[in-house]
Amino acid sequence: MNRLILPFLILTFLSAVYAQSFNGSYELQGNKLNLNQSGQAVTGTLQTTDGEIFKITSEITDGEALGSIEGTESLEFFGAYFEGGGLSVIIAPMVLGIPDLQSGQLFQFQRAAAQSPAPAKAAAPAAPSSPAKPAATTEAPSTPPPPVKPLKESGSAQLSASQRYQAGTRVKDPDSGVSFVIPQDWFGGVPANSEGFVMGSNTIAGVGLVYLRQQTTTEQAEALLNTAQDLGDGVMLQPTNFSRTGNGFEIDYSSGTYFGKVVARFGNSGNGAAAFWAGPVNEKERYEKLARQVAGSFRFGKPTISSKVVEWQNWLRGCMLRQLSSSYSSGYGDGSYTGSSSSTTLHLCSNGRYSYSSSSSFSVDAGDAGFGYSGGGAFGSNGNSDSGTWSIEGRAGNAFLVLTSDQGDGVGTYSLSTNSENHTLVNGERYFRVDSDWCN
Repeated sequence: MNRLILPFLILTFLSAVYAQSFNGSYELQGNKLNLNQSGQAVTGTLQTTDGEIFKITSEITDGEALGSIEGTESLEFFGAYFEGGGLSVIIAPMVLGIPDLQSGQLFQFQRAAAQSPAPAKAAAPAAPSSPAKPAATTEAPSTPPPPVKPLKESGSAQLSASQRYQAGTRVKDPDSGVSFVIPQDWFGGVPANSEGFVMGSNTIAGVGLVYLRQQTTTEQAEALLNTAQDLGDGVMLQPTNFSRTGNGFEIDYSSGTYFGKVVARFGNSGNGAAAFWAGPVNEKERYEKLARQVAGSFRFGKPTISSKVVEWQNWLRGCMLRQLSSSYSSGYGDGSYTGSSSSTTLHLCSNGRYSYSSSSSFSVDAGDAGFGYSGGGAFGSNGNSDSGTWSIEGRAGNAFLVLTSDQGDGVGTYSLSTNSENHTLVNGERYFRVDSDWCN
């Protein structure tokens, strides 16, 4: 059961015996929440660390304040209830007037030090010691992220490779069933044969990425993202902090002079998405905010199996992909030479299993010097091998081969395409496709 929906399905304890008042001030990492209760109405404001002020209007239902939170450019669902000595607050987008709790965020505010809980009615006698509220069956976020201002939308478009999208566009990818909003001052698109949506800015340093997955698990996503991230030009970001949130996780990365942030979320249909921002460490707070804003804009629907995915499934099922390469160079009249060869083979069986192996050999002959060497061996005997499960996924209208290793060391994703001669290309490189002699 979704952990954001769960608190609303548990009836609040003591609602008829002793209800705490929402009156007072609450804080979370510099964000200030002020609430005023009058009867069953609860109103107030939320001021974020960047100075934004949001207006809150709600009413108490079964001990929980339910209503809306409104900014200059947004209107979202607001929910609050007392739990574990603090005030749990849920902020979620509204879709056709209905709260989209799956895409919401859960925050744990604490009452400001100068305030103390008070009875709902001043004239009521002090309540006796009361039993604790039943704990939720799912754990609360270990490090609740601070609230961020929702992104402003100015339109929507379907995701297509090699097309540029502007700030404010809600980009919809039918293949993964995920949509998201491009933040202000940024633009982006999917480069040819890339599995990620890449964003850049003409005025802000750094790079943004959105990873979309048609099918994934939390474990697979962690294996992919909770590891070193290569930004190119010798910049390698190492993960420094991992924390779980209500419906995903967050990771911080660092290389000393550079900082990165990823926020991952998951849908109810087995799909998932992650927002990643990185750049100079002095822009750390900006990248944290951008990653959380874009992740907060994620909307999850049901993935669509495109005709291209089906075509590639049928084309590769029960086949072997093989790539052979060799090189040779000779000396200057003395008969010497060097040579090398390599082979990569991937069997894709009809039962969804794969077997991979690679090998290489190297030989040297010094000619008149009388020295010779050769290395390598039979295919796979001195090379690398792996096995696991394979599938085909669609993203931005393209098809990708996804290999999930039995060794638990992550998921490999490879673009699939053909050239003008209908040759099979994997990550842009030619592979020979023949019937597998290994699959049963």
